[in-house]
Amino acid sequence: METQATLQRVITKHSKFLAKKGFKITSTQFLGSGYFGGAYDIGNDIVMKITTDQTEATASKRLIGKKLDTVNEIYGVFRVPEKSMFKHYVILQAKLENMSAADGRVVDEAERILRVTYNADQRVVGSRKSFYDGLAAETDAEFKDRIDDMIHKVPDNEQHDYYTYWQFIYTSLMELRSHNVEYCDFHKGNLMKSSGGKLKVIDLGFSQSPNADIDVLESIRRQIQRILK
Repeated sequence: METQATLQRVITKHSKFLAKKGFKITSTQFLGSGYFGGAYDIGNDIVMKITTDQTEATASKRLIGKKLDTVNEIYGVFRVPEKSMFKHYVILQAKLENMSAADGRVVDEAERILRVTYNADQRVVGSRKSFYDGLAAETDAEFKDRIDDMIHKVPDNEQHDYYTYWQFIYTSLMELRSHNVEYCDFHKGNLMKSSGGKLKVIDLGFSQSPNADIDVLESIRRQIQRILK
């Protein structure tokens, strides 16, 4: 896991590089970090992610300038000239709002029902990918029939929220695949809301980008080995 100090050093070192690309850093409010990097609010409603995850960088680059209904807008993706065992990438994207606790609970439970319905093991990346590949292979009508079966497991007063989330997943899979990105990591930690209340995917890690010459599982394996050293 990249430390906050490491991330701040990368920002400081490459701020001029980013300014030349048209992105001036006016502030550096730390938002949080994960295994492969972290995120900063850099002002002007822009969030800058620093990551060593090449799969996320590759997928994000394919979406630059695309205004998608279910995925956060990507403004730019750059590899920064950082001397390190792993390449460092900067991903610039729109600043969004956190989901409410109630929204997060719906996402958790909706994902659990999906796993049970499709008999999928979300703990294993390969299994997750097979699960979402299978879901994406269904027609819209087939998936709506599946939703009709699942919705009966939900209290009447919450059915609209669950239906909306399941439809969001299917729409997002189709939308991303139309741009040659195969995504398999839906959970509340990777989702936020636009100012208009639309749910958006904010992290494209674990994506497979066909014809990009990247093996997502091998890339993840190498980075986890590095973290565990």
